[in-house]
Amino acid sequence: MYRALALDVCGVLTSHKSVWQFIHEELGLWDGKAIRFQEEFRAGTITYREFCELDAALWEGRSAADMTGIVACLPYREGIGELFETARELNLKTALISTGLTLLTDRIAAEFTVDYVAANHLTTKDGVFTGGVDVLVPHDGKGRELIRFARHVGVALSEIIAVGDGSSDIPMFREAGCAVGFGHALDGTGAVVGITVDESLPALAGLLGRTLATD
Repeated sequence: MYRALALDVCGVLTSHKSVWQFIHEELGLWDGKAIRFQEEFRAGTITYREFCELDAALWEGRSAADMTGIVACLPYREGIGELFETARELNLKTALISTGLTLLTDRIAAEFTVDYVAANHLTTKDGVFTGGVDVLVPHDGKGRELIRFARHVGVALSEIIAVGDGSSDIPMFREAGCAVGFGHALDGTGAVVGITVDESLPALAGLLGRTLATD
């Protein structure tokens, strides 16, 4: 019997693939600037921590309230409420495990009531971003967070359904009892995904219902 659900955030609960990129685009910092950091990380010339630090440094001096307002405009995928309602009906503990930012995960957790949240945190002083970042969930860190989630809510790893859409989800998939690939263009996850579902939150909610009904 599955007792918990761990969700990647960007690309799953939102159609936009990265809250980092969304903020940069809204501020006019993506093309010709922040996109270079992503390219360098993917090429292996900088570490994930360096990538996050370079990204965050571009926001030094920005008002935390203004940044929160920007992220409040990032749209959810249709059906997010149905997904969390289904999880509650099935008595599933829920987690958001993201290499994105707490600016987004805290918003989702407040709106839909989530049991565990893990994401990266931008540092502030007197309501202003310092340009620093606490990298709490690195690119290879989701497996460790899944273990922490399991301990936090008192379930076995084998009792967790993990949902994601990219290579950073692979460590989480390897620890979970059931690995669900969201969408069919999965970034290097094929070898560890047990089930795939259409890129639709109602479809994911339906899958949860069917999976739990058979256990």
